[in-house]
Amino acid sequence: MIAAITIVALLTISLAAQAPPWWRSVDAADPTTITLAEDVERGVFNALHRSRPGGEAWTVSISAAQANAWLNVKMPRWLENRRISMPKRVAEIQAEFESSVVALGARLITDDGEHYVSATVTPTLGEDDSLWMVIAGAKAGRLDLPSGWTVSRLRDWLPPEVRDRESTQAVLNALAGLAPLFPDASVRLEDGRRVRLVEIRAEEGKLYITCITEAAPRRGE
Repeated sequence: MIAAITIVALLTISLAAQAPPWWRSVDAADPTTITLAEDVERGVFNALHRSRPGGEAWTVSISAAQANAWLNVKMPRWLENRRISMPKRVAEIQAEFESSVVALGARLITDDGEHYVSATVTPTLGEDDSLWMVIAGAKAGRLDLPSGWTVSRLRDWLPPEVRDRESTQAVLNALAGLAPLFPDASVRLEDGRRVRLVEIRAEEGKLYITCITEAAPRRGE
């Protein structure tokens, strides 16, 4: 019995330390990765601001490789500009786009070694144009975990100065399904036009984002 318990314990530890099958590490200092991150950011910016017929739907796609480059090169700077520090334990962030779900994961460096945590989330648009991103499943390495436990554990793990921020609480509540990630999934451009998200789906390694650009309101409206 003791031997069996020991084997199970060792197997559990081993599974928790392994990267998810879809994990593909990137080097944020690699010039190729930096260029890819810059290209995808520029591409999304240009797509948002392009002149388009009012009310016509348009779609952009982002591959997992593009997303991972941006997450590891650009996102830390994006957070820093908003006075949000990336937790020091997070060494790398990864995403994969599977059938109808988005897999998100992090490689953590702790006192007892390297660990991987990941979750699959289902992006959903509400009838009021809100964007929901609820956890559908979670793993520690390759070990399945209850999704509710993951959100609770994440709350405990985050440093107080990060956890107590209103923006952090909003993300945690969204992952738990308590509130939308974005109550209004639209962007107001400098020229007054509004870009509204109408569909988001993951399929065969890509994230497809469909939007409608609405004309700027006329003066007096």
